[in-house]
Amino acid sequence: MPGPSSDNTIVDFDPVVANPARLAILSALVGQDHREFVHLRCLTRLTDGNLCTHARKLLSAGLIRVGKSLRDGRPVTTFAITPAGRDALKNHVRQLMAALEPAEPTSATTEPEPVAVSSDDDEWID
Repeated sequence: MPGPSSDNTIVDFDPVVANPARLAILSALVGQDHREFVHLRCLTRLTDGNLCTHARKLLSAGLIRVGKSLRDGRPVTTFAITPAGRDALKNHVRQLMAALEPAEPTSATTEPEPVAVSSDDDEWID
């Protein structure tokens, strides 16, 4: 399971959840029992094709459920977040929050020494 990494490394986010479109879908579903395709498409601002593609990835990962029914003879597709999807989203948020926490101070914390700069230096070279 991806999690916060040691010092000087980047957090290893779950790529299924961290994708912006899939994160938008999970976020839109987390507070609801279910959402219909049209409403979810409006909330996420995804095209029909993108919503279907990303929903398929979330479905295959077990993070959402998809239901199909008929209303007045017309097909209605609904989406709901699963317990695993809720846990994955919570883990993603925990990782983000951990990344924002300040690092533990080391015993050798020292201030960097100032660098003398002459007025003749017009350009900075890195």
